[in-house]
Amino acid sequence: MKRQEAIRLIVNRDIKRLTVDQWLEELDYMMLPFPPKELGHNELPPDLLSEFKNEKILQKLSSMLCEEHHKADLTQEYEAAANEYLIEELRSMNINVDNIEGSPLLLEACPCCGYRTLDERDCCDICMVCWWEDYSQDNENADVITGGPNHGLSLTRARINYLKHGIANPLREDLIKIKHPCNRYVKGRSFELSEDGLTVYESQAGWSSSWDN
Repeated sequence: MKRQEAIRLIVNRDIKRLTVDQWLEELDYMMLPFPPKELGHNELPPDLLSEFKNEKILQKLSSMLCEEHHKADLTQEYEAAANEYLIEELRSMNINVDNIEGSPLLLEACPCCGYRTLDERDCCDICMVCWWEDYSQDNENADVITGGPNHGLSLTRARINYLKHGIANPLREDLIKIKHPCNRYVKGRSFELSEDGLTVYESQAGWSSSWDN
């Protein structure tokens, strides 16, 4: 199966899973350039307002103006998905596929978890796998605690946290629930943890450091 078709099928499934609140959030996002204020239910256009009553959808979602917009967003998100991940998702939908034709979009590798999740480096992109915000840190200054978006964590500590807990900051239980699975993306860099769990290595780069530096 070609990647475009695989992504189309998965996006259509995701669209059907959206709740009313998620659709309203999408509508708010779409209309931000128009009225510069947060939209409430009663401020929706009449043709869209008719879709909602008592928090239940009355009409088929395909009639909504925002569906194509949201499909485009989801399609873009899946462009970087690994072929193996697409196959797993299709099989969970009872669509038997053994091979995906085409290659994923290769994004920049996150300096914390190593997966290719970032549109650009050093532009405050947030990795959806580990929730590290990429803010001009890498091996050369990994032990520095810069403050700001990463909540007082050095990159070294965040890497160790990810290898142990699957997220840069394990205290953020709210983010653990919504982070993307790592197998969704292609791996661009590899980090390893020492047996005592105190030192992290990037062997290919000849780098290592301990969390208490």
